[in-house]
Amino acid sequence: MNENMCFTSWQHQVLDEKMFRASTLKYILLLTCIAFSSFVAAQRGGGDTLFTTRYDITSNASPEKWDVRMPDSKLGSLANRLAKVGQLVPQEKVYVHMDNTSYFIGDSIWFSAYLRRTSDDQKSNISGILYVELLNHDGYVMERKMIEMRNGHGQGAFYLDTEYYPGYYELRAYTRWQLNWGIFEHKHSKESEKWFIDKKLEKRYFRDYEKLYSRVFPVYNAPKAPGRYDENMTLRILRRYFKNDPDAPELQVKLYPEGGNLIEGVPCRVAFEASYTDGRIADGTLTVGDEKEGAQIKASTKHRGRGTFIITPTKGYDRTVIFIAANGDKAKAQLPQAEAEGASLQILHNGSQWSIVVRKAGSVKIDTLGLTVMHEARVRHFCLLADSVCKIDMADSLLECGVNQVTVFDGEGRVYADRLFFVSHPEFAKPSLAISGIKGQYAPYEHGSIGVEMTGASLLATSTGENGKGLGTISLSIRDKDNASSLYDNANIQTEMLLSSEIQGFIPSPNWYFESDDEVHREALDLLILTQGWRRFNWRQMAVKGEWDLTQPGERTPVIVGDVYNYYPGFFYHPKDWTDYSSSMDPHQLSDIADRQGWTDIHPAFFSSIEREQSKNHEIKKMVHIRAELITIDDTLAAVADIDSKDGKFRLNLPKLYKDYFLFVAVSDTLKWKKGKKYEWVQRMPDMDDKRKFRPKDGEFSLRIDHPYPRFVKPYTYYQKNTNVLNEKLDSSRVLPDGTRQLAEVSVRGNRRTHSIVDSLPAFSVDAYEAYNYALDAGMLSSFPTFIARAYVGDYGLSKPYIYTFPSNEKGSGCKSYQIFKKYGADQLQRMLKGASVNPDSANMRSTLKIDRRIIHSTKEREDFYGNLANIERYAIYTDYFPRLEGSERYWGERIPETNILLVPYPEYKKRIFYRDRRYEMSGIAYPSEFYHIDYSRQPLPETPTDFRRTLYWNPALQLDSEGKATVEFYNNSRETRIEVSAEGVANNGVLLTGRSDM
Repeated sequence: MNENMCFTSWQHQVLDEKMFRASTLKYILLLTCIAFSSFVAAQRGGGDTLFTTRYDITSNASPEKWDVRMPDSKLGSLANRLAKVGQLVPQEKVYVHMDNTSYFIGDSIWFSAYLRRTSDDQKSNISGILYVELLNHDGYVMERKMIEMRNGHGQGAFYLDTEYYPGYYELRAYTRWQLNWGIFEHKHSKESEKWFIDKKLEKRYFRDYEKLYSRVFPVYNAPKAPGRYDENMTLRILRRYFKNDPDAPELQVKLYPEGGNLIEGVPCRVAFEASYTDGRIADGTLTVGDEKEGAQIKASTKHRGRGTFIITPTKGYDRTVIFIAANGDKAKAQLPQAEAEGASLQILHNGSQWSIVVRKAGSVKIDTLGLTVMHEARVRHFCLLADSVCKIDMADSLLECGVNQVTVFDGEGRVYADRLFFVSHPEFAKPSLAISGIKGQYAPYEHGSIGVEMTGASLLATSTGENGKGLGTISLSIRDKDNASSLYDNANIQTEMLLSSEIQGFIPSPNWYFESDDEVHREALDLLILTQGWRRFNWRQMAVKGEWDLTQPGERTPVIVGDVYNYYPGFFYHPKDWTDYSSSMDPHQLSDIADRQGWTDIHPAFFSSIEREQSKNHEIKKMVHIRAELITIDDTLAAVADIDSKDGKFRLNLPKLYKDYFLFVAVSDTLKWKKGKKYEWVQRMPDMDDKRKFRPKDGEFSLRIDHPYPRFVKPYTYYQKNTNVLNEKLDSSRVLPDGTRQLAEVSVRGNRRTHSIVDSLPAFSVDAYEAYNYALDAGMLSSFPTFIARAYVGDYGLSKPYIYTFPSNEKGSGCKSYQIFKKYGADQLQRMLKGASVNPDSANMRSTLKIDRRIIHSTKEREDFYGNLANIERYAIYTDYFPRLEGSERYWGERIPETNILLVPYPEYKKRIFYRDRRYEMSGIAYPSEFYHIDYSRQPLPETPTDFRRTLYWNPALQLDSEGKATVEFYNNSRETRIEVSAEGVANNGVLLTGRSDM
């Protein structure tokens, strides 16, 4: 009944959406401006005095009394806009708590997700949908789920199917709203740009993101016997094995001038980081300059391969930096060139106070620079820099806990210096949740009881419960400690929200930085920020008008965004594109020639001229009408929405559905048809056996959907793809030679971790209609299988993915090219169809020939059968390309990867229905499954051990009572076991809650 009501109201919701959005935005803008004006007025306190060159915030002051004076000037205007954008357009941060630290094929991965907004550090209500993806060891997305977020919290689960490969898997989570930030163009080849209809779609395809929430964990082989948890991984085979790894890790040293630049004639601090290219840290000594140059500067690493030195560069200063690791390995780097004018920035911590020192140099004038201090995009301090050397002192207790950002800028919005620093408070080093009731050992099937309660600091910050429901919500996991893996990723919700989300790349053992609030840990944390920090909040984008704009909506319900274009049917190429052949030859003759010549792939340059010319202005600006229909699996029309495009764009808000459905979207330029004539929006395409003698008339327009999902993955570092076997102490031992199978050798109860190789499955397989939509929406020139494969595997990250050469007998012409081979067959998912058996009675047996170890068909059968999408069930893609290793030297030259796409037909005479307009099979919002808790008090104990659960208890939404407490009960498995407890969550007022049994 509720679903029907939702469907009924959907059409009205869409029609009223523009008016609602406009009025809401005006209201938010008004409130924000009023609130900000009041805030600034309150901070001014009526005074008009300028800041002095030294500004001191005493320990008796409070953040509300800070002077955030915004004078009526270019500098003040920029600071004003910076503050308004930070409040009006907050970002979201994600943390995902998982029930265990490692898994086995056949397990379920249970998780609880939390969203926080940066404008006030509260639970985020911006997004109601969270996308959570499960990616395998190679970097392919195995499954994607939409998780409903209510009051900043949601839950879900993945099942590790027995067809999955083991390896180090990645869980990636993001909201669509988050994809407005950190966008950059993924590195790609010039040749790959020819695959797309136009430049805009090519740019869209290669859109990438600097930072998304990610967690990597090991997935081992399924147990050979129940309860036998041997930590073995059997990875997917490669076409070849490199005895000498072309990507063997090399030592490197990177330099990071504090503030961003070296300035001539000014003392500048430079941080450095020494590590191998696989991410392993290296301790040692750094030297600036050589003996011939006279004076040298030497510095040693202080923590995890990091350290600092101070240098005063002069004009033309050019120095080489040499780093020698403890094992004798050597690396070199060049100091960056010093700027003739600008400002240096140095931040120091002394006792309980931070000091910011800015030194101007060159022709920079007094009173032309300003400084802001920002936390979570909230401007906490602004001042004018009115002297050549300015110092600002700020009490530790008056800065907010977490990453703060200092920026020095001029009136035109140019950033002269920018620096992050982390403020840690004593209470941050203490757990905000206390775990009690844990025993040292539990007997088989023993009943246990665990208590959780908020500690003093977090409890005092939370005054009352929410609607009488208690003080907060947490997720709680109790697991078998003897069968859990120890990872370098020991992050909790505090370290993620306050530190890791502001840091580029992966932080090994982030909890270490907060074990104690002393100078050793503070210095190590500052070195981490200096070398690994990035700008989640881009100062210039926020402060300067026109530098940045929102491109993605905040989804309360799923949103479809796309564009409309002039329809050109089928992506079939015109014969005259083939300049080497007669323009009168039809495409099937050309395909036959290609087969006889041995060409299994076609260079896209052959197709560029006419198709690109036709599509040059394919987007339309005039308003057209769009009809969307939601059809349930049982073929029932559930909802209809009618919307109009604007400037060639459209947006469609979908209702919340908790089950899979079909979405049909069609375009028409009119709603004025002949009287009494009903327009058929959803038009089925006839197949070869259809008795209908007509084909639906091609529409004037079609559409393309811009899916928000990120296409690219990041490579793993050493500490992500190895378990922690040294009690969370980082080591610098040698890595295994083959980076694609880099696994630590760990002794686990006498069993040595190994890896073997099998190849019974493809890299991935995909429904043929889904793949067709994927290529079409990506803007590929064709929906041919080869282009579909390109849409998924890309160009391998190579600068020149191929140099196409026609088959030739001449020596030296056998340059290896980017090739995608099409394979045909009836048997599902058999690599290269070796040993494939086809039922003699099968329709697929007709005209089947076995040539050159692969099954192909005559041109006639290809036209009638494999050329019809209605006959193809799925595409299986076999490739020795790992997306996590794109651009690797192992793929250069003759070693370029090979990709095969297998067209798998439906068994026997089964066919799919194919439509003229766009048809998508949509996944509904994931309905959360319930974790099964065994209660041995209600059943007899098993006579033989059968219970080998590794997660003994999981509650994704445990409510804390009005005193901040909760108690849970559980039963042990069939073994004598030690347990560990992990609890994460958020209090009703936004306080982050975390606690573990080993803290």
